[in-house]
Amino acid sequence: MNNVIQKRRLVAPVLAAAAATTVGLTTAQPAQAVAEWAHLTIRPQGGGNYSLTVSGHFNLPQAVPTSYSIKIIGEDTWFDDTPVCDAWPLTTDANGNYWYQYSCTGALLNEDWDGQDENYAKVTVFPSGARSHSVRSNTVNGYY
Repeated sequence: MNNVIQKRRLVAPVLAAAAATTVGLTTAQPAQAVAEWAHLTIRPQGGGNYSLTVSGHFNLPQAVPTSYSIKIIGEDTWFDDTPVCDAWPLTTDANGNYWYQYSCTGALLNEDWDGQDENYAKVTVFPSGARSHSVRSNTVNGYY
């Protein structure tokens, strides 16, 4: 009889843990955050103008639409140029996703007068109650 009682005492905590896990009483593990990212495309529109599309994702501290800005910056070896085309104020969706398309002249995108131009987007988010931060996009090479 003592053997049966001992086995029940050993099995009871295991069954209780299994039941708690099934019911959802154990502590939840934090979800893995999606990496923040930005992507820039530049396409000719004609007449010396270009269509810029910037899309990406921010991890927001709370699920609400949030303000952000875009700055297109010329990339150089020693230092990057000042922003050439910018857009603001803009708003993400509640999940931190964004997509924005606008025009910029080739004269502004032409940051290297003697060769190929390299431009990237610096996207900055301004979450309420948290510090702003930026994500850098891919670099787009071209002759503008």
